[in-house]
Amino acid sequence: MTKRNKPSKPKNLYISTYFNFCSGYAESVTSLNKIFILSAKHGFLKYNDEQIIEPYEISFNNKTGYIPQKLLNIQAKHYNIKTAFVLGGVNYINRAKIAIKNVFCLQDIFKENNLGIAGIGKQNQFLKNNVGVKFW
Repeated sequence: MTKRNKPSKPKNLYISTYFNFCSGYAESVTSLNKIFILSAKHGFLKYNDEQIIEPYEISFNNKTGYIPQKLLNIQAKHYNIKTAFVLGGVNYINRAKIAIKNVFCLQDIFKENNLGIAGIGKQNQFLKNNVGVKFW
């Protein structure tokens, strides 16, 4: 995901079109204190946190260098995340599914409704058209 090249708060660090659609959708269906960003370097970041994060180039798509799954599990428990609607790529969704008991994602909605493969373009359009609609 594209990031700013300067230290920023979690909700301001990521600047891709996809992140903007994801965050806009999330803000429309839940309170800011219930939104988390799954960072490959830091794990679960509170979306509205004041903490400043340095830019980084680590992804769950990399072979190594990301946060261990065990720490993600601990963070999910610490933040009491029991249910989540995860917006992101398959590697991020799979990590979240291990750490959180009930995980829902756009890929599931696309599959259940015979909408085909949930590529980024289709996800962006879906999120744009469904602002305010809660699926879980």
